[in-house]
Parts: sequence; structure tokens; C-alpha cells
Amino acid sequence: MTGPVPAPGSGTGELRIETRFHSEALNRLAVPVEIRGADLSVVGHALSGQTVGGLDPGRTYYVSAQLPGGHLLTREVLIPADGDQPGVAVLEPSPSAQAADPADEVAHFIGTPAHTLLPAAQPGGAPWHSPAAVIVHAPAATAAEAAMVLESLGATGPATADVPGDAVAALLGEYARLDASAEAVPAAPPAVLPDAPPAPVRADAGGPTEVQVRIFRGNALTSEVVPQPVAGLRVTARHANAVRIGVPGADGLWFVQVLQAGRPGVNVALPVSRHFGCDVLLSVLPGDAPDAVSLDVHMADVDANALLRYQALGLATEAATSVASPDPAADLRRLLAGNGHTDAVAAVVRGYALLRLNRVAELDPFTEVLHHRFDWLPDGAAVRGEYLARMGRHAEAVVAFLDAVDRGLPLFNEGLSTIVDRLGLYLTTRDGLLTSAQAERIRGVLALLQRYCGVTDMRKMLVRFTGLTPCAPGLDLVPALRPGDDAPTRMTLTFPLTTPPSPSLPGGPADRAEEETMDVLADLSATEQRFADRTAERTRTEQRIAEVRRGERSVLQVDDPQRVALRTQRVLAQPVVRESLGGVPGGPLESLGTVAHDRLLERVIGGDNLLGVAFLELGSAVAHSVGRIHIRDQFSDRGFGTGFLISPRVLLTNNHVFPTAASARFSQVEFRFENGVDGRPRTTSRFDLQPDALFLTHRELDFSVVAVSEQSRADGGPPQPLARFGFNRISRDQGKILLGESINIVQHPDGRPKQVALQQNELVDRLDDFLHYRTDTAPGSSGSPLYNNQWEVVGLHHSGVPERNADGAIMSVDGTPWTAAMGTAKIKWTANEGARISSIIAWLESAAGTVPEEPGRLLREALSPPTEAVLPTAPRLGEQSVAAPAATPEITVTVPLHITVRVGGAG
Repeated sequence: MTGPVPAPGSGTGELRIETRFHSEALNRLAVPVEIRGADLSVVGHALSGQTVGGLDPGRTYYVSAQLPGGHLLTREVLIPADGDQPGVAVLEPSPSAQAADPADEVAHFIGTPAHTLLPAAQPGGAPWHSPAAVIVHAPAATAAEAAMVLESLGATGPATADVPGDAVAALLGEYARLDASAEAVPAAPPAVLPDAPPAPVRADAGGPTEVQVRIFRGNALTSEVVPQPVAGLRVTARHANAVRIGVPGADGLWFVQVLQAGRPGVNVALPVSRHFGCDVLLSVLPGDAPDAVSLDVHMADVDANALLRYQALGLATEAATSVASPDPAADLRRLLAGNGHTDAVAAVVRGYALLRLNRVAELDPFTEVLHHRFDWLPDGAAVRGEYLARMGRHAEAVVAFLDAVDRGLPLFNEGLSTIVDRLGLYLTTRDGLLTSAQAERIRGVLALLQRYCGVTDMRKMLVRFTGLTPCAPGLDLVPALRPGDDAPTRMTLTFPLTTPPSPSLPGGPADRAEEETMDVLADLSATEQRFADRTAERTRTEQRIAEVRRGERSVLQVDDPQRVALRTQRVLAQPVVRESLGGVPGGPLESLGTVAHDRLLERVIGGDNLLGVAFLELGSAVAHSVGRIHIRDQFSDRGFGTGFLISPRVLLTNNHVFPTAASARFSQVEFRFENGVDGRPRTTSRFDLQPDALFLTHRELDFSVVAVSEQSRADGGPPQPLARFGFNRISRDQGKILLGESINIVQHPDGRPKQVALQQNELVDRLDDFLHYRTDTAPGSSGSPLYNNQWEVVGLHHSGVPERNADGAIMSVDGTPWTAAMGTAKIKWTANEGARISSIIAWLESAAGTVPEEPGRLLREALSPPTEAVLPTAPRLGEQSVAAPAATPEITVTVPLHITVRVGGAG
């Protein structure tokens, strides 16, 4: 896709954007790119193959492209000062991110196997012993509606609760019956996977994983689905744990079914192109469940394939840019041309995208072509129906939506939800729009479709539902796999669960470093804007802090008097402070006025940096609840962060560490990654994260909470309980820190062993949701807790403010202008920003009512944890760093809340 795009500015410079892959299919892909200026502000968006004008000659720009498979391509480009030639940004993956086989590049850079896992257990909800009986008994279904549903499935006789078992079995096309009906198909040899390079078998694999794959064709809504012979499929092995199944091109509706013993059968609609077919990638992913199976479907049209995945990952900007071609009408004409390149399914994907963006004018007259020329495609009629509804032609829209249902189950969940929503709306507000016959029919149609909606994973792009056949959606588990050696319609695949060769896997260290750099740059703009907006207030605060250092002002005179009073009350509530007052009555606790013991309070709050040794002891205990996060995909480490426990089971870190539950699925948290007093590394414990048990995230406040396994992994030693490492009791109460007070940070900078930043890290500004402070942190410190001098959590570290020169360029630590190639570790930071813990708690409290029961219990426990937070102490001097902990007595220290501390053990 070439041609100029609208100029993003008034300059005269140009930038040509190119991609460089091994695969020609990917080189033809219109990759959405984002262009940023030297100050990291977004200049514009474009597609690879385009030339962007309106840029400033002699200026540097950053070009980045997020691929759907998780890879980030970046390039720094200087626009020539003379303006005669355009700058050229060539986006190509790093060598570590390249696929081992160029033929595998599309799946490698666009595939997202971690997002396509099949359900491991029976889905939620009441089990359906008989889908037909459920419809009959459903309170919302009338007898007439039930009769229509059964009639649409080919049943005869009245629809009653006493449908004989044999009739129901015949009606539903039970698993065994469909097998029997297919025996006339010529037998096909079993699929044999070629030998894979030797690789070590996982100790926790538990044996090979066996699955059966079947392909169906036909209309599932009328039970007219026929199992297809597997001999016509192209089966190739990518490595020992993954195969590609090529489905040949044809018209009609296709489904792939994956069966695994003890799990629900899963049916997925296949976007089969008439001329090119589609590919199904089936792989077994190492991780928590050694036999976790991923089913990833790839369309023949690479642009449509990528567009679907951008939408599935929530990358709205990339999805919108993907359909922002100079001539979208030409793209649709190409896909619907009626020649050897016709791909109606790809045209449907673009149609859905244009409807999503409300660009309906670009869909006429192509929706009519989709509806009438491709009379086998339900989604073509669904796109036409939604277009007509948007144009106010509702009577025609009703006809189109009913046509869609006559054709069968849509390929895409967007079509299924559109049909159900629109027909439901028309049924409730028909007012002369529907005839009585149409209304009766719509009620039956909705009852039928809701059977599928109840067991469909609406988070996916393709329609994906559980059931033992495509015409029998339900919740039954597969009891056992039937022998498949002599069955022509079943392909049995056995995966040995070996570790795949690393060159064929995405996301090497260099690739992750590049991603981390661009992640940090993307977050800087908002942080810098907040920092700049508060320059006047912050300058006044820093002047007062300087006066404190010179002895011209008390630290209690830096912040607002009311906040000082709240802080005073909180500090004086500690028994150790009461004892220091020498028995002075508790009057100051009830007063918001001036406290007589200013000098003592200054010392407690930290004004003269004279702290009792208990500060170090308690800080060492608290530090054990802080861990190094291993950001992992299903195969390898992709980076590091920091996180800390806020309840016996819940970890708090940044959204940019874990933006989605899927990004945490294979990740781990490692405690005691630190050196002992003898300089030797301690014995660490790694715990798996459990986002399915609890995961909540917030982009603007940049935080995520995720559940943690209660037992560590058995990596060369006995499992350790998570309770051994304690947790931080977070509080929404005010008065935890004042402007000018010190902030203490426990962190894993750049993934290194645990470090601390203590004192002289003053809080210089406090916003509604954020804190600004000066301290030493590095990229791996993302997710670190911010503590006051009483070791209460006051915030969550997430970003920094870089130093810039007079030209606005970011400076490096060696005093030269920074470039992206240097990595974020070389940026010179002038201040840091963290989210206030009170704002995080407020958001979590507001979300608590919307969380299901079990995740809700974990969330409530984090918001109202046990009164005593068990925190182990640091090892004693002379302790062997690798020694196992011994059972030890406990004491309780109240500072200002009751904290049980284990003493004398390894902690």
C-alpha cells in the first residue's frame, strides 16, 4: 500500500516507511506505525509503504510499530536538512526475534498463542445434560419458541419436557452418531509428526499430550454439519510441540474441533477463503498446565489477519490505522473482484472494522455485494444488516439479519453479537416494524442463538464455543479419546512436551530491551506533562525544603498545616513515640493544633535524619515482601520488574509490567533475590502468578494486581509457602507523608539483586493521583513500593522525568544527547513519579462490587487484610546465605499497626 498521506505538520520534510522481513507476505502487510518527535510527542500515524510529509528538516523522529505477536519494531530517523530526499525508516526485527524458518514468519510475528489457549476445565454455569431439554425448560422460552428451535434442528413431534432420550440423541447428532455416519468416507493415514531435534523433557510435564482434531463443514444451526476427511488437510510440524494444519480453500462454513480427554470439546469457526483456505496452528505450551493447548487460526489475507489481532489485543489505534488506507473503496473492490484473488471473508473483516469506526459511507455499495453475491456467508448479511440499520432502513435490516441466520452461525463474534443485539432490539421496539410472523420467528432465532452465546468465548474474534459437535453447544467434558487410527475424520496428534528450540521462539533479550525502551518512552509524555504543569508549585516547595536544610525553617512548616496535623496524629499514635514523650498525656492526639514537641516530631518525621536502629530492622523485614518479577511468555524471560505483596495472596505492580492478564499468565515473582551479609547470593523462591484467580489493572494509574500461588515452584528444593514472605498492609488513610519528607524505595533496578534508596529522597510535589520525588531508580524498578520512615506504603513507583537540554533532547548520564539505541538505563533522570496508594485503593474499592466471588474474596482481603501482617526479619550476621529457615519464636512490634516479626531465622 503506497502513496502520500495527509501531512501531519507544516514542515517540508518527508519520511518514507518501509518494512524488511524474509517473507514477502509480511513485506506486503500494511503495518500501522506511530511517529514521535524528539520530545516524544505523537506527530502522527501511518502505514508501512507510505510517505509522510509535513515534517521538519534536520529534526530527529522516532518511528515504532507494534506487531500483533508482541514484537516492537523501532527506528530513529533524521530528516535530511536540505529536504531534497526523504528520510527512510526501515523497520525490521532484531536477529534474536527472527523466526528460524522464513516460511513461519507470519505465524511468528502475528500469532499470539498465549491468547488462544483452549479452556482447561468445564466452563462456568449450570451443566447442560441435554441442550434441547434446557431450551424446553428455559423460563424465557414459550412452547412455540421451543418448537421452532427443535424444528430448526430437524426434530419432529411436539416440544415437551418428555422428549425421549433416543430422539434427543438423534436430534443433536451426538458425538458417537456423527462418527458412525462418517464411516463411508475413504480412510486416511494417521498424521505423523517428523522427528524433532532432541530436547530435554520437562520434569513436571507428566507425560505427552494427546489431542484429536476434526474438521466439519455445514450449517450448525440446522444440524447440517458433516465431518470431513482429514486426508485433504496439509499437516506440517513447526517443532515438536506445534503443528500447522492447512485447510484448503472452498466456499461454505467450516469448523475445527479439538478434543482432549477430561476437557470440554472446543469448536472454532474457520475463516476459510475460497481460493486460499486458512491455517490452524495447534501447539502445547509449557507453563502451569503442561498440557495447555493453544489453537491459533490465521487467515489467508495477512492485512485482515493482523487487523483482527490488533482488535483482539485492544490496540485500538493500530486497528484504526489498519483501515485508514488512502482508498478503502479500492481495497474492498480488490477483495470482492470476482477473480482468483477474491476473499469475501477478508472483506467482512474490513466491513466490521469500518462499522466499528462508524465509517458507513465507505461501505456502500459493497455491503450489498457481500450480502447477495456470497449467499453462503452469514457475516456478509450481518454487515449488510448493520449498515442498513445505521442508515435507518430497519425493515430491510430485519430481512438481512434473518438471512444471516438462515445461512448459519457467523464466523466472527462481532457478527453473532450484532445479530442478537439488533434482533432483540427490534423485538422489544417493533411498533409496526415487524409482522407477527417475523416477531414469532425472531423469538425462535434468539432462543437458538442464545444456546451458542451461553458457551461462546466472546473475548475471541472468531466464534469459539464448547460442545461435543458444532451443532450441539454444551458444557459436557470429553470422557476419553476414541481410537483414531482407523477413523477417516479424526486426526490424533501426540505432543512430547519437549522444550522447543530457542531460535524459533519470539522475544529474545535484545527484542525485549527494544520493547522496554519504547514502553518507557511512550509513558514519558504524560509524566512530563504533569511535571511541567506543576512547575510553579514544585518550585515553591523546593525553596522551602532548601530552607529546612539551611536550618531556616522546620520540616513541619513545608506542607499545609492541616496535613501536618494529620501526619502528627498518625505519628503520635505509635507507642514508641508515646514512650519518647516521657509519659506526656495523649492530648495532642485529639488536637489538630500545634504540638508542643516540635523537635521530637521533626526527628521522627525525618527532618534531621537521626533515626533509631529499629528503622533498619523493620525496613529489612518489610523488604522481604518485595520481589523481582520475571516477565515471561510461554517459553522464556522477556524482562524484569518489581512487585510487592499487599495481602497473603495478592501482588501489586505496574500496568506497563502486566498490561493484560495474558501477559502475567506465564510470569513469576522471585523473593530473596539479594546478597547476604557475606556477599553471597541467598537461596531464592519463585512463585507462579495466577491471573485467572485475580487480575485487575488500570492504565492511567499504571497499576495491576494479580494473585500469586501459595507454594513456590520446586526448583531444586522443597516448595516454600508464600506466607513466609509476609505482606504490606496498605491504607487509604491520610497523613502518611508530608512534602519534604523522605521516601524510601526497595527495588530490583534493571533486574539486579534487591537494593534500597534511603533518605534524602524528598517528596517534592503531591498531585491528586501522583507523587513526584527525587531518588535513584532504574527501569527494572517499575512496580517498587514507596515507603515513609515508618515503612508504610505511600505509593507505587512507575516512571521518571528525564533531563533535557536547551533543544529539548533527552540527556544521557554521560552528558551527551540520549538516543534510543543507548537503552533506558542511560537516561539521566531529574525526578520520579509514583501513583498514590490512596488513589489505587479507591479504584480497587470501586471495582470490588463488579468482581466475581472468588477473585472478589482475594480483592477484599487485600483491601482489608488481617490485622497482623507477618513479616520475616533479615538474616542475622554470620548466617549462611543458603541455610534453610528454622522454626523460631515470634514477637510483635506495633508501628503503628501490629506487625508480627519472626526473629532469629533465615526469613
